Amino acid sequence: MLSVVALVGCLLMASTPGAAATRATNNHHDVSAIADPNAAIMWNVIKDWQYKDDTWSPTTALSSWAGVTVVAGLFHFTPTSTNRWRNVGSGPVNLAMPSTFPLGSLNFHGLQLQGGVDLSTLPQSLERLILSSNSQLGGTLDLGHLSPNLAWLDVSGCSFTGEVPGLDALTSSLTYLDISDNGALTGHINWAALPRGLTTFNVNINQFIGEVDIASLPPALAVATFSSNNFTGALDLTKLPANAALYSFSINRFTGSLDFSSLPSGFEALIFNHNQFSGSLDLTQLPSPLTAVYLSWNQFSGSLDATKLPSGIQYFHLEYNQFSGSLDLRTLPAALLSIELGANQFTGPLYLSTLPSGLQTLDASNNSFSGPIDVTRLPATLWSLELYFNQLSGTLDTSTLPAAMSWLDFSYNQFTGGIDLSNVPPALQSLYLMHNHFSGRLDLNHLYPPGQQQIQIDARGNHFTGVINIYQNGYQWIGDISCNDNDFYGVVDFSNSQGSLVSVFNTKVSMVICPIDVDAECYSTWNTSVQVLNSTAPNVTVPFGRYIHKSSTTGRSVTINIANATTSVDDGKCKTWGGLQYGFPWGYIGESPAWLEHLTPCLPLLAAGRYYLYAKLSGTSVLVVVTGGDELAFHFVSS
Repeated sequence: MLSVVALVGCLLMASTPGAAATRATNNHHDVSAIADPNAAIMWNVIKDWQYKDDTWSPTTALSSWAGVTVVAGLFHFTPTSTNRWRNVGSGPVNLAMPSTFPLGSLNFHGLQLQGGVDLSTLPQSLERLILSSNSQLGGTLDLGHLSPNLAWLDVSGCSFTGEVPGLDALTSSLTYLDISDNGALTGHINWAALPRGLTTFNVNINQFIGEVDIASLPPALAVATFSSNNFTGALDLTKLPANAALYSFSINRFTGSLDFSSLPSGFEALIFNHNQFSGSLDLTQLPSPLTAVYLSWNQFSGSLDATKLPSGIQYFHLEYNQFSGSLDLRTLPAALLSIELGANQFTGPLYLSTLPSGLQTLDASNNSFSGPIDVTRLPATLWSLELYFNQLSGTLDTSTLPAAMSWLDFSYNQFTGGIDLSNVPPALQSLYLMHNHFSGRLDLNHLYPPGQQQIQIDARGNHFTGVINIYQNGYQWIGDISCNDNDFYGVVDFSNSQGSLVSVFNTKVSMVICPIDVDAECYSTWNTSVQVLNSTAPNVTVPFGRYIHKSSTTGRSVTINIANATTSVDDGKCKTWGGLQYGFPWGYIGESPAWLEHLTPCLPLLAAGRYYLYAKLSGTSVLVVVTGGDELAFHFVSS
């Protein structure tokens, strides 16, 4: 039984051979001293390659060449995996050999071959030819004059273009044909003309057109990939070959309905995503070996019964269709790893307490699931849970989330109550709570244990209240925090941390104190006046400090445009700064630049020894923090 594997992979390209291989690069062999005529024939094939092994010589027995084996009197040539060779010529690859040359196979996979290739000059005995993953090998792919004994041909991952001459007159001995991932092969395929003994036929990632006549496929065809072409029309799955195991029809323009009631008993995967299929589906009679269901991005509709899926299913993807009704997730197969239900019209309760124990991802977003959910008994392996845009309600107990949880999205529902962040999983990177009815204090100090990576938190559009006090946690990375449209108040101080975004628009927050090394954005309420914290003292001249700090951009000159900013203390000294521009280098400044004197009257002296100046400037936001009366740190971020 075939396993569900990727039929086209990305392979490591060649590296330059070592000195042992390159010593023969410029060798000039004396052809008059030929000892083995077979070696001379193969030498003619590889003589223009830039890199050749020392054992490759027209005067050395071909059987002693590196990469050559002899089986039943036939030579098989595969350059060794420890070295990679390449043809650096711009012309066609030279495969011209006498028809009687006893060659069994050539494996030139990933050798950076270039130009075109003539497949009509190969020996009659050739059984296997592999030219795959040579991205500069292209031109017309003429299959009309292949060796009569050829059983295996792989030219995938090359750059052949246009129609394929001879595709309707292939040698009858062919059992494996892979012309996938060339990108620009096109034309209609005569399905009835394919060799009757063909077991694998891969044409994916090209531009073939027309319908796929399943009834005319070779009866031996077990594996066929038609994905990523321009095929159209309906598919009659009742006429699949009896031993069909892995067929892929995704990313085409197929239409009509699908009948899964009589699939071959060994069928392993339903791969029909990204088409225009429609109608209802019966998933209660699927073959027992089935391991994957990919039906997403179509126009399927109606209700689904997921209680009788085959026990070995690992992937169940239905997103972006028009399925409706309730969906019972309580008796899913234990082997499931990924469930994608997003962007449908499912309704009713969402049962999460008895999910498969090894489940890794669940997306039920953009539906109409409703009612409360239980997230206290999620699978320990679950790392992504997306429930946004539903009608879920009730409170959430987040105290026992799986340790593997990295992505958690509860946004755009009707959840209420508070959120306990005191025991969040150490792997958590993204937490989305926006646009619910959450309330109470959002304690962010528990989110950043030592060594934990950044966390992105979006809590917009709720009823959270209290002070966002990040300064006290004492840890460095805080990630992105969006708290707009809540009832937070006071000062958001995270100057003791590092982060890339804090936004508190439309809240009662009076000020945001940004970290010294902020590298992206630090948003506050964006009023255009300078805000001075807790100031009752008159403006005085402050002795400016010794440096301007922005370590990540040391040595780069920046121009700050200060336009029409005013202070909250109106003494006439800094009513406006009418568009003054100042350029200065980031990094250590030995002496304070002269332009800083313009800011001097605007810094109030506070008894606590800490002074703040926050401004919304033209194109740039600036936070000035002065500590101890003689150190000045500027925080510049793009608006």
